[in-house]
Amino acid sequence: MAPLGPGLSLTTLTEDVQVDSFCCGRIEIDDWFHNQALRFHKAGSAVVHVCLDTDGNVLGFFTLTSHYLRKNNLPKSPNLSGSNIPVTLLGRLGVSTGNQGCGLGTWLVEQAKQLALAVSKVSAARFLYVQAKDDALVGWYRDKGFRSFPSDSKKMIYDLRSGL
Repeated sequence: MAPLGPGLSLTTLTEDVQVDSFCCGRIEIDDWFHNQALRFHKAGSAVVHVCLDTDGNVLGFFTLTSHYLRKNNLPKSPNLSGSNIPVTLLGRLGVSTGNQGCGLGTWLVEQAKQLALAVSKVSAARFLYVQAKDDALVGWYRDKGFRSFPSDSKKMIYDLRSGL
C-alpha cells in the first residue's frame, strides 16, 4: 500500500502496538480500541489495521469484517443476485486528535477500499459497508464515494466494482 508520508506504515494490530495513548475524541471508539481491539483481532472477529509513525505511535486505525446485507435494503445496483449480498464491513475508524484534518482519515478509507477490493477477488464481497455515526460523517463518507441506503442515510455502501 502506498505510504501517506515518510515514516508512516499500515499494519495489523499486535500485542506490541501501544494503544493506550491513542485518543480520537470519541469515547466509544477510544474505549473499544484500548480495551477490546486486540481481543477482537485475536479472535478473528475483526481485522484491526493501524497506522503507525516511526516511533510506533498509533495515528489512526480501522477495522474490516465480513458481513452480509439484505438485497432489498440496498440502494439500487445492477447485477445483484441472491437475497443476501456479501460485503466487507468498515466497522470502526479512528484518527488521533492531533492528526485530524490532515487527510489521514481519507487515506485510511482508501486503504480500506483497496483491502476490501483485494479480498473481493478471492472471497465474494461486492460492497464496502459503513454505518456513519452522525450526519456530518454521512457527508464525509459521501465525499469518498459511498451511497446511502434509501431507508437509512447513515447506512452507506461503496461499490467495489466502481474502481478506485
